[in-house]
Parts: sequence; structure tokens; C-alpha cells
Amino acid sequence: MESPPPSSTSSPAAEAILHSLIPRLLLRSRTVVFFPGRWRALREDLEHLRRSLSEAMACSGCLSQPLFLDLLPPLLTSLRALLSLSDRCHDRGLPRGKLLLQSDLAMAAASLSLRSADLDLLLRSELLLQPRVSSADLVLFVRDLFARLRIGGWGARKKAIESLVGLFAGAGEVGGAMAAELGALVAGEGDVAALVRLMEANCELAAEAVCFLAMASEVSRTAVFEEGGLGALLRLLELGPPSSMAKPAMAIEAITADSRNSWAVQAHGGVPVLLQACARSPHPKTRSAIAGSLRNLAAYVLDQRPVMAEEGAIPILLELIREEDAREKAVQCLSFLSDSDGERVIRDGGLRELLRLFLETSSSSSAMVEQVLGSILALSSSPSAMDALSCAFSSSSSPWVLRLREMVAGGSPGLQKLGAGLIVKVAVSEEAKRAMAGAMAGLVRMMELQKPAMAKETAAAALISLLSSRSNQREMARDGESLGRVVELLKPAMGGVEKELVVAVVAAMAGGGAGCRRRLVESGACGYLQKLAEMEVAGARKALQRVQGGGFRRSLFSLPRRSFRDL
Repeated sequence: MESPPPSSTSSPAAEAILHSLIPRLLLRSRTVVFFPGRWRALREDLEHLRRSLSEAMACSGCLSQPLFLDLLPPLLTSLRALLSLSDRCHDRGLPRGKLLLQSDLAMAAASLSLRSADLDLLLRSELLLQPRVSSADLVLFVRDLFARLRIGGWGARKKAIESLVGLFAGAGEVGGAMAAELGALVAGEGDVAALVRLMEANCELAAEAVCFLAMASEVSRTAVFEEGGLGALLRLLELGPPSSMAKPAMAIEAITADSRNSWAVQAHGGVPVLLQACARSPHPKTRSAIAGSLRNLAAYVLDQRPVMAEEGAIPILLELIREEDAREKAVQCLSFLSDSDGERVIRDGGLRELLRLFLETSSSSSAMVEQVLGSILALSSSPSAMDALSCAFSSSSSPWVLRLREMVAGGSPGLQKLGAGLIVKVAVSEEAKRAMAGAMAGLVRMMELQKPAMAKETAAAALISLLSSRSNQREMARDGESLGRVVELLKPAMGGVEKELVVAVVAAMAGGGAGCRRRLVESGACGYLQKLAEMEVAGARKALQRVQGGGFRRSLFSLPRRSFRDL
């Protein structure tokens, strides 16, 4: 009766939807620039879809049901389309227009609604309920365990809990399909409230069972939360010995990963508990899970950020940044706190630690470096950060300057955009600008590729900043490939980039002396600038005069014929 259920495999498509696409969409939907009302409604649809898909995956026959498997690819397509639209809703440049974006968003929302309705219909049909893990015998076994848990003496209760924990141990790794099915089964057929009460009465086995349910599946996690399990888990974390903190900490992280539950941590006074537990525990798993819970709170509960900073979260996060298991979560949390209280983060040493991490993190960890660079960029708007950043980026031999050049020259698109933004914001010295000449070709490529308009503006601004150095102006003119790319972008027929940006870059290049201007003339820049001037593109006429050698000579030879006779 107590033998573990047969092994199974989960669906990669369903796992991608549950653990990647839906969480990313939920996070991005909170920061969109355009149509926030539409995205609020979409958040409710996404939360509903996540619950339905979790319920479907907990059913025994889902992976053998053709209707369910056929539904996953179009659902993936709809969610990926929404992810792409979320990028467009963040782009203030609206490269394809607001009306088209509104239309595309409506179509994607309708498609998602249709797929979600199909999944709900499939769930109501009970076609997914053919037993695979939750066999009839297993259902009866779980019911029997909870009956003995409710009506037996302490000896019978203890034996029942031992059997339940043994059953969980046989389900395999938490987060797998078997564990999810078993968690949903126990939540449906058992009595989660009884387990929470026993946990509050200091029953270690009950606490282990509740922790399993909190991490097993969406269904069982919701049941634990609704029965008051979060408060009990926080008390267990607060009062328990360091050796037994790992599972409660991981259970709290799983519960707070749902945006609907995160607010409750504040209601239970959970931030000090999490911080004190992190300070008490030396175990990497516990500290990593606490970092994840703090990250979730900072992401979902905006008014929690100042509370976290006041309670002393920043020094603890700076400790966690140095630990491999917790680093990514700690950096993400610090990034959220930097947005709300950058001065405090800087005062507590956050900028210094981020600069160290920026230098030491491997380029292969692109996501981590992006997170670190994004946090530094967020802090750069603080006046007290400028001195430290200007000092770090002041010398041509500065490791930060060389690292930044490397990222802008050949990093991922995200890294290039963040690096360009840092060049614009930080008062980089003349010496450092010369050292970063190797990044100019990368910035030109950023301007010509089909990227969001804001990324192109940032690239142009960074390029103009570097071109304020006369040495860089000449270097750019000598780089025939980059010069040709810039001149190509001047063509009126060449779309994809605002002409004012390219004109400003050409004007900056023309300041490098007669050699720079000659190369611009030889590359055909004057003809394009003349056409842009006729089209009244801002700055084109002045740039043309500058390339041709100055406004005086140009104005002299453009005087009317009768003016010469009068001289």
C-alpha cells in the first residue's frame, strides 16, 4: 500500500510555461509603459492559466492525453507572442505605432483566452483524471492516514504522520511531476489544516510534511497558505535550530513566489524573521532560500522595500552576494532596493560590492552581469554615487574601463545597452574615453541593428560621448568599416534609426580636424546631409557646414551674385 508511485516524466513545454514564460510575463507586466490597464487584466488571466496548468499537470493522465498535448504548442506560441509584445510596451519609441501595438495586444490576449478556455474545458471533462500516480488504492490510503490523524491517539497519529512523510519521500525530488501529483492529491483528499496545527504544536514530522506540500505543487502550496501555514513556517524559522531551517526557508520561498501571497509576509512581521534567520544560519541552502524570499518580497510588494532597508536587509544581501548559491537572488533583491532607496544602498557599501562583482563575474554568466550592471546604472543617478563611479572609470588602465569596453564591444544585446547607458551617465575621463575607443564599432552596430528605439538612442549618446575625445574622432575616421556604416545610416531611404541621431554622430566626428572631414566627404556624407537638410532634419545643415570646413567659407560662397558686385 505504501509503495512509491510509478516513475514518470514531465512535459518540457508545460514546464517552460509554468516556470519560465508565465513568471517572466507576470514580472514584466508590472513595469510596462503602455496599456497598463490591459496588462492588469492579462495578469489575472495568466494567474488563472498558471493554476489551471498546475492542476492539469497534477492529474494522472495528462501526459497520455492527446488533447492536452496538442494544446501545449499553441499555448506556448500565444505566451511567446505576449512576451514579445511586453518588450514593445516597454519601448517609449513605439517603432510600429500605438494603434498597431494595441491591436496586436488585443489579438494576443484573445488567443490566450481561447487557449485557457480550452484547458478549463479539458479539466472539467475529467479526461485527465485517469489514475497514474493517484490510483484508487493510493487515494484510500491517504484518506485512511488522515482519518487516523484526526481520530486516533497520539501513537496512531505519530504513525500516520510517519507513513505520510515516508510516502512523500518515495515521490522523488520536490518539484518533479510525481511530487506535484502527490501534493495535489494530499491537498484534495487530506486535511492540510490538521497538519498545520500539528506543526504549530512543535511536531517535526508535521512540519516536514507541510514543507513538502508548500514546495510540491501550486495546488498544495495554495492549500498550505490558505490554512495559515505561512505564519507557522515563519515561527518555525524564527524559533527552530539552524540545522532544521532549510526546509521551512525553502517552503517560504515557494509560497512568496506567488505574487498573491507575498503581501502576507509583511502582515506576519516576516522581514525581521527572515533577516535574523539568515544571520543565524550558516547553511548555504537556507541562506539561498531566504535570499529568494527577500527577492520575491521586493519584486511584488513595493511598499515593503523601505521596510526591508530599514530592518538591515542591505548588509545581509551584501554578504549573500559573496555566496554562490544565493548570489543571483541577492543581486536581484539589491537591484529592487536600489530603485527605491539608492542612497542607503550606497551608504551601506552596495555600490562598492556591485563594482567588485561586475569585475569578477565571468562573461559567460551574461544574465548575472546584466543584473549587476543594471543595479550599478540604477545607482548612478544618485549624486553620492558619481564620485565613486567617476573615480572607478577615470584611468585608461582602470579594470572597470577595460571590462566596460569589452562588454560594449562584444557582449550580449542586453549588456551592450546597459554598458552604453553607463558610458552616458558616468563622467568618464578623457583618458578613459581614449581607452574605450575599441567600443565605438559596437555602438555603431547597436545603432544599425533592429533594436528598440531607446537602445539606439542610448548607443548614439554613448558614441557622441566617446567622440568628444579628439583622439577618438580620428580613430573613428580611420575605421573605414564603422565610418561606412555611419554614412550608410545617413541615407534618407535607410529606415530603422532616427536621422537626428546619425547627424549628431557625424557632427561629432567632424570635429576631429581636416583629416576627419576629408574622409567624411570622400565617403559621400555631404550628399546625404544635403538631402537631410532639405528635409529639415534637425542639425543636418550645421553638420553639413562643419563637414565642409566651417560655416564662414560656406556662407561666403553662397551669397547672391549681386552681393559680390557690391563688395
